[in-house]
Amino acid sequence: MSTIKFTTQVKNREIEIPQEYLNTIKNAEIAGIIITSQSSNKVKGIIAKLMENPLEIEDKTFLTRKIYER
Repeated sequence: MSTIKFTTQVKNREIEIPQEYLNTIKNAEIAGIIITSQSSNKVKGIIAKLMENPLEIEDKTFLTRKIYER
């Protein structure tokens, strides 16, 4: 097992591998990739999407918490 480290950019969802490493990894199994920083155009989660664009619901009925005595 060997370790190769290099820095690259993701372009069109593809990782560009430097030319000097192409022969080394030609028939290799990749065990892992470490991402050290996220780009600003990351995929938003459902909660973030809903916060930006809340759903309009007619006849809203909110749930209440009732505490009953024993």
